[in-house]
Amino acid sequence: MQNPDALCLNCLKDTGGETPCPHCGFDEKKGNSTPFLPLKTVLSNRYVVGCAVQANGEGATYTGWDKELKAPVYIREYLPVGLFERPAGDTQVTPVSGSEYPYNTDLMKFLELARGLAQVRELSSLFPVYDIFEENGTAYYISEYMENITLREFLIRNGGALTWEQARPLFMPVISTLHALHGAGIIHRGICPETLVVTIDGRLRLTGFCVADARTARTPLSAELPKGYAAIEQYGFDGTPGAWTDVYGIAATIFRTLVGNTPPEATARVTNDKMIIPAAVAEKMPTYLLPALAGALQILPEDRTQNMDQFREEISGAPSVTAKASQRVEKAAKQAGKKKKGEKRYAALAAMITIITILVVALLVVLLVFGKNLFNGDATSTLSDAPMITTEPLDSELYTTRADDGTSISAPALKGLVFQDYLTSTDQTLMSIRDQLKFTIVRKEYNSAREGTVLEQSPEAGTKVQPGDTIQVVLSMGSESVSIPSTLVGKTRDEAYITLLELGFRPGSIVFMNANVRNMPYNTVSNVEPKPGTTLSRDSIVFVYINQYQPPTTQPTTTPSETTTQPPETPDYSW
Repeated sequence: MQNPDALCLNCLKDTGGETPCPHCGFDEKKGNSTPFLPLKTVLSNRYVVGCAVQANGEGATYTGWDKELKAPVYIREYLPVGLFERPAGDTQVTPVSGSEYPYNTDLMKFLELARGLAQVRELSSLFPVYDIFEENGTAYYISEYMENITLREFLIRNGGALTWEQARPLFMPVISTLHALHGAGIIHRGICPETLVVTIDGRLRLTGFCVADARTARTPLSAELPKGYAAIEQYGFDGTPGAWTDVYGIAATIFRTLVGNTPPEATARVTNDKMIIPAAVAEKMPTYLLPALAGALQILPEDRTQNMDQFREEISGAPSVTAKASQRVEKAAKQAGKKKKGEKRYAALAAMITIITILVVALLVVLLVFGKNLFNGDATSTLSDAPMITTEPLDSELYTTRADDGTSISAPALKGLVFQDYLTSTDQTLMSIRDQLKFTIVRKEYNSAREGTVLEQSPEAGTKVQPGDTIQVVLSMGSESVSIPSTLVGKTRDEAYITLLELGFRPGSIVFMNANVRNMPYNTVSNVEPKPGTTLSRDSIVFVYINQYQPPTTQPTTTPSETTTQPPETPDYSW
């Protein structure tokens, strides 16, 4: 990259003089669209502006070149949507008439944020900020550049999800960095798989910092609230954003990383608080991880894990901290339960149902895998062996990513097919189209069709689409209703498990809990919830209580004249 004239202003690689870029296909003649800075604009007599690669309500991020250090950089420009004007091809920014006050107020906040980031530039999970200046009627800050892909793309390349063993070394440094940022008064408010990136050295780094107004509804700026990752207080409901807001965002991102699905939007969870973890995923998680995520994903800020230090300890599995997390979730569940008359809850049951319901749906968390599996079973692998995906320049529409160019193809006919069979088929004709597209499961519903069958697709079969486009599908979950038998009490653990499996309940929806009941044989079923005879979805949780009480080996001697009155038997339920 020593010759800036041969530098691609999108991927920042040497083109060797070729046009378009042989690495990413970028054609420099297209340039940046309005209102972004023209390509090759020079800022502060030092920084050459490249492509606009990301933007939101606060501003735009460009690739760039530092002529002094002879190194690639990121350039962040303050461009508050709706509050500024910039003629096509110009560099000067002016506030819209009547918007001078909010424009200048958030300009000061932008500079304050940049200075704060510069002060903590040594943190390992950031791109260090090393220059800040005002020019063209607006402000800029410069940060170091390193080749990267978003966490979302990284997960797609790795089959859609990671295990906790793989995810833990990625996320723990980020959590420590967030703890330090909060200590410096910086709250991110936008943590999600798009603002976390995996760099060429295999680290996870945090990007996408914005002023508070750009991540809060009902402010002068156009709010960017990543669905599924933004906390309820960011939507203008009761509650003030704080460190707990980022706790929600990072926990939701970990949920997405482990489960493969985006969590439900916070506003939807207010009326339907259900988060699904497939059995195969839940069984591989450490027991301490579920209550840690549950505490961090509480809807109300006051019920949530309050800071990153606490969250870090909880997901590290410290026994005393984990117990406190379970107690906090239990307390929140009980408070919510008071609103429902006649609803019976056990303490441990409440802790799990409030946030993370372990259903057994064998969710087809199947995203089409592009390129190599970067991990190959090793969480410490880097990206050096994989082709890099660079961000496309932005379209003129504020602010969306340009669709991939290419010859149009017809959307495949998926209705009636078993989705997994389609994705794993080795038919060459099918693969030639399938491998050019992405797929996402947007919904599952009960249906008489075989489980995993595609019920709907969008775009419809035959619709002209571009390579790289996403096909959305709705899948069948099979038939819904199963009855809990009355014959479970008294069975052994294994007998009860087999009986429920034969009835159609999924392995992960059968949750065993310990009970201490003196008048029942050891290791037998003492109780079932919901009660026998209840008809419910086969994806619902069934709690089976297994008696763990064993009588002492020696009993105190009593005379015939002595009588012993036993108190009423109260089961002691514990995980």
